[in-house]
Amino acid sequence: MSRFIVGTAGHIDHGKTTLIKALSGITTDRLREEQKRGISIVSGYAYLNRGEDIISIIDVPGHERFIKNMLSGITGIDLVLFVVAADEGVMPQTREHFDIVRLLDIPHGMFLITKTDLAPDFVELVEADIEELTRGTHYADFPVLPVSAFTGQGLDQVRQFIFDHFDQTQEKSTYYPRLNVDRLFKSKGHGDVVTGSLEGADLSIDTVLTQYPGGDTFKIRSMQSHENPTELAKMHSRVALNLSGERKAKLEKGSVLSVAGKYADSANALVRFTILPDYQYLFKSNHSYKFYLGSTEVQGKAIVLHQDIGEILLDKPQLLFHGQKAIIRSMTPVATIGRLEVLDSSPLPGKRNKRRAALELTGDYTGYIYGKYPLGLTISQLEREFVIREDELDLTGLVKLGPKWIDPTQLEKWRSRTVDILNDFYQRDSLAEWMEREDVKQALGIEARDDFDRLLVWLSQVEAIEVADSKIKLKNRQVAVDPVQAQLAQEILDQLEQYGLEVPDYTEVVSRYSNAKKEVMRYLIKRGDIVRINPQFVVKKDTIICLKNDIIRYTREKGEIDIADVRKITGLSRKYVVPYLEYFDSIGVTKREGNQRVLTKEYHDG
Repeated sequence: MSRFIVGTAGHIDHGKTTLIKALSGITTDRLREEQKRGISIVSGYAYLNRGEDIISIIDVPGHERFIKNMLSGITGIDLVLFVVAADEGVMPQTREHFDIVRLLDIPHGMFLITKTDLAPDFVELVEADIEELTRGTHYADFPVLPVSAFTGQGLDQVRQFIFDHFDQTQEKSTYYPRLNVDRLFKSKGHGDVVTGSLEGADLSIDTVLTQYPGGDTFKIRSMQSHENPTELAKMHSRVALNLSGERKAKLEKGSVLSVAGKYADSANALVRFTILPDYQYLFKSNHSYKFYLGSTEVQGKAIVLHQDIGEILLDKPQLLFHGQKAIIRSMTPVATIGRLEVLDSSPLPGKRNKRRAALELTGDYTGYIYGKYPLGLTISQLEREFVIREDELDLTGLVKLGPKWIDPTQLEKWRSRTVDILNDFYQRDSLAEWMEREDVKQALGIEARDDFDRLLVWLSQVEAIEVADSKIKLKNRQVAVDPVQAQLAQEILDQLEQYGLEVPDYTEVVSRYSNAKKEVMRYLIKRGDIVRINPQFVVKKDTIICLKNDIIRYTREKGEIDIADVRKITGLSRKYVVPYLEYFDSIGVTKREGNQRVLTKEYHDG
């Protein structure tokens, strides 16, 4: 078997099908109408044998009415045989097919001047036509060879040219297989059969396939490549699959069969547009065009964001991946005007994100992806974004945080932002030491708690911060109270000492304080010198400890305590007793049982 596909291109009736039959012995026109009219309507398929290797050949239609079928066939080929007839020379579809070949960046090929036995005197003129057609492109370096399917002239050289490139350009599989479904039919006694060109990787008969779009899953009953049964189809070969799926599963021509979750199933992508100079006037932002992806045609809008970077909005989702190329055709007038290359198959939502992405995508794609995932990527995300299997990924320089790999540049940004957030917090409150963990998380804008927790572990490891329970502070942060602040602190504590347990409303107390004194009050609460009973009351620490000890002692003796008991012990009104008892419940000193409270096990036995 092989990993190599040869395709034809050229104007209608220039001898593509006859040439393929002369090279391979196989007639690719299989439809009755094709045989009756003598033209190719759909792509036909043949192959060349070379020992144990089989080289796939795709014969595409040349008529302009069947350009859709031509595009579904030519996608993914490795070498093109570009046919120009000696008796007609370069014609309109010759030029459009050449534009398509050029836009798809088909790397290898040759120009064949066919029917030389019918018009030998015109060969030099056709060579000049080809030279003019290819001028200024790397296709000008392609060899030009006169051939004749009738006399056999040049056919051995064509075969040798194909074999030489087959030897030089075999690729190893790098990602997951994609079968672009270009034919679909029912086989009597066998069920659904699909055929297509296999890209991405080799395909094992044991692979469970998912249809993009749609998500229906199928198992492979049997598999053939060029009429030969196989259990491993090679990438860049023609493959036929006999499939079985769930009862409601429905196969569709133009869809792609692959492994679930390895490609984006999306109607939106960021792309790079390449528009042919002669058709620049037909390409306008926010206009609709036809896009040819794999073996499907789909309509959608093209939106220019920055220079040649833009967005496509397809009428229905398709399998999309980074590096994928597609032909763009205008609808009025009907013409091939350019191509797109998919950059990001699953961009972040929102106009602002996409415009920023367009600016970043003019530079390094790797840096763009790491910026898109500032908290790191899983192996599965790395595979999909870079279209590379795990064993081929280059993780050099990345930092592993749990199940994710993160770029050090992104980590440094998080460190800098966290330090800035804490410094801003200290700027607002010079006596603050610890910031609430949830407040830091919210300020950083991190939604997933797991991501936040992993980031805190790393920040602690690099000694940027310290973490204690639900609080965070800068490493080595120490609060220094100046003499003025120390005097204010003493005034506050003395005042609370006078109030005892019958403290006024907190809001009323601080309303008479200066900003500096309010800051000191917050500091004393955070340090624990003052206890916040609830939003309404704050009490000096020694005072609440004395009350706690009285309640513990009384409850141990009596076994339980209620509001009336506390009022009797303290002389306080219900206004204070209830909040104090609820506070002791909240810190685990007591627990409520009906109208009574008992000590928790810790305080009962302690």
